[in-house]
Amino acid sequence: MIHLIKFNLPEERNELTLAVNGPKYWSALWDFKEQIRNWYKYQDRETIGIEELRDAWLKILSDNNVDLDEVE
Repeated sequence: MIHLIKFNLPEERNELTLAVNGPKYWSALWDFKEQIRNWYKYQDRETIGIEELRDAWLKILSDNNVDLDEVE
């Protein structure tokens, strides 16, 4: 089965970018879910600070080559 998705460029460039990068976004979300699960399971939940949360999120985005600023 073949699916063909058409985009009217340049007007739909953001939609194209989201469609093409969907697997990277999904992978980053999965990794973040697993990080939260590990914190929940193996660490005292009261010790996770907002800085640690932010740093983990930014590292996961970087590791998955996700740039949230590429879509306007």
